[in-house]
Amino acid sequence: MSTQLKIDKIDFNSKKNADINKVYNQKGDMIVYTKNEFNYKEFYELFGLYLSKMPNNLMTKQVNNLYNRKGIFSGMRLVKSNIYPYSRLIIKDKKLNGVVLDTQQLNIKLDGETDNIDNCVYSTYFSMIRAAIICNEDDILGDYDFHALVISYFYYIILKTFGQINVLTKQQLDGILLVCGYLYLRYHLSMNHSSAKNRVFKIFDKIDKDTLKMYSPKFEMLSKHKHIKDIGKALIDLEIISEDPNKILIKMVQLFGKTHFYNLTGPLSYVVGSIILSNYPSNLFEKNVIINNKLQSKIEKETLEYLGKTKYEIHKMKISIWG
Repeated sequence: MSTQLKIDKIDFNSKKNADINKVYNQKGDMIVYTKNEFNYKEFYELFGLYLSKMPNNLMTKQVNNLYNRKGIFSGMRLVKSNIYPYSRLIIKDKKLNGVVLDTQQLNIKLDGETDNIDNCVYSTYFSMIRAAIICNEDDILGDYDFHALVISYFYYIILKTFGQINVLTKQQLDGILLVCGYLYLRYHLSMNHSSAKNRVFKIFDKIDKDTLKMYSPKFEMLSKHKHIKDIGKALIDLEIISEDPNKILIKMVQLFGKTHFYNLTGPLSYVVGSIILSNYPSNLFEKNVIINNKLQSKIEKETLEYLGKTKYEIHKMKISIWG
C-alpha cells in the first residue's frame, strides 16, 4: 500500500491540559478538547437529535454506531491542509479509537452549539470510511475487485474532465481506462512498472485482445509516471490526447473543486471517502461531484464490509470527557 497511507497525528494534550492521556503524548497536527473546554453533553444531544431525524440509510447506521460508543470528539487543527480539512481519525493498532471534528472548519462553538450539525454527521462518516481503509489495508491490498471499482471511478472522472466522450474511439477509451488503472496501482499500491502493467492488463482482461496487444509495447513509455496527477502526461505518451497536461489538472479543479481534487489525488483513504461522501447531499465539497451513482454506491457497500471488520477501541480520553 502507498507509503502515504498514514494515520493522522492527533495531540491529546490540549493547550489547557498538559497530560490528558500519556499514551497519545506526541505532538500532532490537531488538538482534542476535554470536557472542561468543550460542552460535549450539549453537542451530543444536538448531534443525536439530528441523526435520529435523518433517513435510515447506510451512513446513518454507521455514524449512529460510533455515536453510541461516544467516539466522536471535537478539536482544532493546528496545521493547515488542503486535503479534507473537516475531521481527523484516531487509530491505534489498527483499531478505531474515534473521530475528531474540527470546530473551526465545521463552525462548532465551544458551548457545543452549531448551525452546521448536518455536515458534522457527514464528516464523521467520511472519517469512518477512512478508518475502514486504513485499519484493513492488508486485506484491501490484494482486493483487486475493489481496486477495479475505484479505478473505474477515476476513469469516469477523466472522461468528464475531457468532456469529449463522443469523439473518442473505443480503443482510446480503453486506453484511458488502462492508464487510470496503471497510475492507480503505481501510486496507491506502490507497484513497480512491470507489476502495475501486468496487473492492470489482468484486471481489465475483458478489453479487446487486439487493443491490449496494441497498447502493451507503448506502456513501456509510462515507467517514469508514478502519480495520479501524471494522467495527462501518460495519455500524451500513448498518443491518446495532445492537450496540455497542466490544463487537464486545472480543469479538474474547476469541475470538482479543490477539496475533492486534493482528496482524489491524495492517500487512498481520502479517495474512497470522497467517492462515497460525494454521493450524499452534503455541502462539504465545493462542487456537485456525483459521477456515477450506481458505481459510487457499490464502492460504498464494498467499503462497509471492511468497516464491519474494523475493531473499535474508543480512546480512553472518554473517562476525562464523560466522568
